[in-house]
Amino acid sequence: MFGFRNQPLRAVYFTYVVVTGIFLRLPYCFLRASIPSLRTRPSWTLKREIMTDVMRNLIATLLMIRIRPLRAEDPKRFVTNPPTEHIAYTRYEPIPENLILGEVKGLGDLNRVRPEPFCGYWIKLKGAAGKPDEKAGPDEKVLMHLHGGGYIATSSYPEGDGCGNFYHDLLSQCTSMRRIFSCGYRLSTSAPFPATNAFPAALFDALAGYYHLLHVAGFRAENVSISGDSAGGHLALALTRYIALYRPAGLPMPGRLVLLSPTVEWEITHDGPHASFGRNLSSDYCTPFFWGYVKRSLLGNMPDEAAATSPWISPGSLRLRETQGLFKGLPKTYVTVGDAEILLDAYRTFRDRLVADIGEENVTYVEVMDATHDFVTQDWHEPERTNSMKEIVAWAGWL
Repeated sequence: MFGFRNQPLRAVYFTYVVVTGIFLRLPYCFLRASIPSLRTRPSWTLKREIMTDVMRNLIATLLMIRIRPLRAEDPKRFVTNPPTEHIAYTRYEPIPENLILGEVKGLGDLNRVRPEPFCGYWIKLKGAAGKPDEKAGPDEKVLMHLHGGGYIATSSYPEGDGCGNFYHDLLSQCTSMRRIFSCGYRLSTSAPFPATNAFPAALFDALAGYYHLLHVAGFRAENVSISGDSAGGHLALALTRYIALYRPAGLPMPGRLVLLSPTVEWEITHDGPHASFGRNLSSDYCTPFFWGYVKRSLLGNMPDEAAATSPWISPGSLRLRETQGLFKGLPKTYVTVGDAEILLDAYRTFRDRLVADIGEENVTYVEVMDATHDFVTQDWHEPERTNSMKEIVAWAGWL
C-alpha cells in the first residue's frame, strides 16, 4: 500500500501501469472478453467485463501511489459556487456535543475526534423549478445520501463521479421527490500518513447533516429517507442505528433507509473455500479496499480486533459477541446488492439479523444476478442499474 507514493518512484510506477495497461492488459482483456464463454460471467457484456477489470486495476493503482480517486473530501476544496443552477453548496454546523452519547462518545474520546462544521450539496433535477437549497415545502420528501469511497476517497460533490449520474437519474424517475441532499463527511487516513478522522468522525458529520435537514432546512423526519452506497451505506446504517440506540433529543428516526451494497464488514470473517470473498474475487473490483489501509484508518486507536468484533465497524461480522437486537428500532429498509460481490455472504448475514430485529415485513432485500459492487451508481452497469432505481423509487413512494 502506497509503496510508490513518493517521486520519482510514483512517476515510474504510474508510467509502467499506463504503458502496460494500454499495450498489454487492455488488449488481452478485450480479446478474452470477445469470447463470451471466457468472460468472468457468461451473461456479462463486453463492456461490463472490461469496465470491471479497469475499475479493479484503477483502484489498486491509486492505492499504491495515493492519488485519491476523483475528488477528495477536503473542506478547503469544496466548490462553494457550483457552476450549474441545479446544485447548491451548503455548510452545516457540528452536531451539538450533548447529542453525542454512549459508546460513540467514548470512541470519539479514544480517537480524539470531535464534531466539526462540514459541508454538502443540494441537487435538484435539471430544469426543475425552484432553488436546490430552499426551505422544505409542506410535507416535502427528500433523500439524504452518503457517498462511497471506502472512507478514504471521493466526495459529496455531485459532478464528475458515479453519484452525480446516480442523483440525476434517480430524480428523473421521481414525481413526488424533487431534490437530494448529498451529505459530506470527513475522510480517514492512517500510516504511512498522519492518522486523521478515525471513527466516529464521519458519523458525527452524518448526524450533523441530518440535524441540518430537520432543524435548518425544515424537513419532517418521516419525510426523510437516508441512503448510502458502499462505505456510505455502512455510514447510513451507523447513523440510523445510533438514533435507534440512543434516541438523541431532536433527532427522530427517518422514514426510510436505503442501502446500496453497504460494506457491513471491514475484516473478512466470512472465509473458507466456498466463501463469496474467494468465489467472487474475479467478478468484483473492490478487493484493494480490504488490503488493510481502510481498516486501520477507521479504527484509529481502537484495537485491531475491533474490526471484527465492533458492530459499529463490522455489523455483518461473524465474530460479533452479541447480535440479538443489534438493529432494533430501525426504519423500513431496502437493501440491494449484487450476487457477484465479494461481500455477498456478509450481506446475507446482515439481512438475517435485520429481519430478526425489525421483521420481514420491514425489510426488502434484493440480490441482483451477476451484478457487481455498487452497481446502482455505475452507469456502465445496465439494465440492472436503471431497473433497481425504478424499484427503489416505487418502494419509497416517490412516484
